[in-house]
Amino acid sequence: MGTFAGLFAAGLLAMLTLTATPSAAAQDAPQTVLREIDGERSDVGFELRILLRHLGGRFLSLRGALRIDDARQLTDIEVSLDSNSVWMAKESNAEYARSAEFFDAARHPHIRFSASGIPLSLFREGGEMAGTVELRGVTRPMTLTVEPSGCERPGDGCDVFARGSVDRRDFGMSSRMLFVGKQVDLSFRIRLRPLSPEEAPAAAPASEDALP
Repeated sequence: MGTFAGLFAAGLLAMLTLTATPSAAAQDAPQTVLREIDGERSDVGFELRILLRHLGGRFLSLRGALRIDDARQLTDIEVSLDSNSVWMAKESNAEYARSAEFFDAARHPHIRFSASGIPLSLFREGGEMAGTVELRGVTRPMTLTVEPSGCERPGDGCDVFARGSVDRRDFGMSSRMLFVGKQVDLSFRIRLRPLSPEEAPAAAPASEDALP
């Protein structure tokens, strides 16, 4: 009986040890946070040259998210634009932008930009962000230039601004080359949906020397 009791006690101790100590894989698993882009406070514009004029427009509908690896301070980004939501000051220009000659919104209703493994520090310090853009069913590399931030928590405390350009010929938009320029400039202004009270970081304690 003494031997059986000893074995039973050893087994129980091993079970308690395994239960109390997380596995190495669990300890090493990254903490992933999903943050949604606030479509109502974000904006994506575009500009192209028609004859000697530069005409601008914007997309009235966009969505996207950042999947943040909090442990490594990296993020994956996805932004999707509704190409049917194109707005320009002159409706005839907007119709051309939505037509089969340009964005071809009827057959390709979404324009997507994505990037992976982007350091979160880039949004504070600014710099180049390499990714891909999918337009008219064609995917090509695209690099955005991110402007330095004006706050400590870009996307929450202030807007994130980025810009880049594509050659429309790379996506099959080769009509009216004598009248419409080959380059399409894109500009992004991004804000994130507010954090819930449970998600928001705790406020720093007030200093004893702080003024009332």
